[in-house]
Amino acid sequence: MIVGLSPRRSLKRRIGFLLAQFPDLPLMTVVDVGANPVHEPPYQALMSAGGCKVVGFEPQQDAYQALQESPGRNEIYINAAVGNKGPATLNIYSGGGFTSLYELDGAALGYLRRFQRKLGETEKVEVTLETLDQIGEVPPIDLLKIDVQGAELDIITTGRKKLAKAIAIIPEMRFYRLYKDEPLLGDLDVALRKQGFVLHKFIKPKQIPLANSQSHRLLPRAVRNQLVDGDAVYIRSLENPDDWSREQLAYLALAAGTVFDSQDLAVRCLDHLVERGDLPKDVPRHYVDLLPAGYFTKEEIEKAGARPNG
Repeated sequence: MIVGLSPRRSLKRRIGFLLAQFPDLPLMTVVDVGANPVHEPPYQALMSAGGCKVVGFEPQQDAYQALQESPGRNEIYINAAVGNKGPATLNIYSGGGFTSLYELDGAALGYLRRFQRKLGETEKVEVTLETLDQIGEVPPIDLLKIDVQGAELDIITTGRKKLAKAIAIIPEMRFYRLYKDEPLLGDLDVALRKQGFVLHKFIKPKQIPLANSQSHRLLPRAVRNQLVDGDAVYIRSLENPDDWSREQLAYLALAAGTVFDSQDLAVRCLDHLVERGDLPKDVPRHYVDLLPAGYFTKEEIEKAGARPNG
């Protein structure tokens, strides 16, 4: 056991370790709808290590050009909008991250007292939407990430064929409406469960303080209670692991361990592969050895003693 690996070094080693267990595995296909590079995508480290191929969609021209500046050999980006097939209007708001097929809701923003300056700064662009199932460049999807400010539901429901074997979906979920008539968490949850996915975790949900007469006396971090949005992770139900292929379990282990940081799920997948005889029985233990020290009990750290931190 190695104690004291930094999170960055641990991630690099875990990616290498997992890929080495499946040398014959085809590259995992990640589809990213709304690939605007405002933030580093959660699959960046895996992609940089050559552990997945990415098909990204970005309808906003400047964001698409940014993605095209230095794509890797396993990255393809398409300047197109995805959703229900047909004509639509893309609302482009100033600043990154607000572009949507939906219009911002003035009443909602007034209540939250956030983002109101965006209301008068809109460029409208006519686009033609295509569904995931109809786009030839999209192969069967293993992992889908969606951040499109409201159109997540349309993308999921019109991509059933391409998602038939997907192991996980990472949609941005809206807890409090920002756009007029946009689907909220409950709508997406129902649609995803109908397609065989279950909610696994939330990733850093955004919470804000609500302005009030005493706001000047209160620490914002102490009263940050109103949920707004955040990414969620839905995984294909693993209640019947015998229904899963070796490839699917390997992909979920990779995604859980290196994309959305769910180490208990990653080890569970490795356990299933060991039980099937697809991996040596010591693989889960060696994988856990590569986690940063913060994951271990005090007893485990003491047991490891003064091993080098590598």
